[in-house]
Amino acid sequence: MCGRFVTYSPFKEIIQTFGIDLVLINDYIPNYNVAPSNEVLVVFEKEGKTALNKFSWGLVPSWAKDVSIGYKMINSRVETLTEKRTFKNLINSNRCGIVANGFYEWKREGNSKTPYFVKLKGDRLFCFAGLYDIWKIDEESNLFTCTIITVASNEKVSRIHDRMPVMLEKDEVKKWIDSKNTFNNVKEMLKAKDDDKIELYQVSSRVNSPRNNSKNNLIPVN
Repeated sequence: MCGRFVTYSPFKEIIQTFGIDLVLINDYIPNYNVAPSNEVLVVFEKEGKTALNKFSWGLVPSWAKDVSIGYKMINSRVETLTEKRTFKNLINSNRCGIVANGFYEWKREGNSKTPYFVKLKGDRLFCFAGLYDIWKIDEESNLFTCTIITVASNEKVSRIHDRMPVMLEKDEVKKWIDSKNTFNNVKEMLKAKDDDKIELYQVSSRVNSPRNNSKNNLIPVN
């Protein structure tokens, strides 16, 4: 799964990397410990253009009775995207990318959990493959929310956890969000990143608490 991640690249770099046409926010604050329900940067298609906005992390389906369901839907399993009502209505029209520099995962050993940081080699900026939905708050406002798609882990990450998020590089993001592409045209993108393209290392247990939001979270523990 993916329950915590980081986004810290400069705003201009994010806009340039993903070829953003419509910037729907003024700026953002780097987050070294993104947690469920936090606002996250999302790349999506709007009126045929590549847009950037802030969505809440944790999918709230348009048909939901209240927003609390979002806490249960921070992730969506690739194996059930075409089966579950929540996701199959979104896979052709509401695909998005969640901007990230890496994610945390915890290795369980007995009663202890050891945190690790996973990123692309070269510190390359990327997007998690995601889906989004729009929940109507009232007649004048909507809540935009998103979920991160997960797959079975590659060999390297499997030493820590059996699931990992789909990591899309910059040249893959536009293909993923393009509504002209049906889900059948892009589903082959939903796979674990090759082992030789990622790095992972142990980090401080400080990251266990979302309140600890500092670049010091990324310092390796020897």
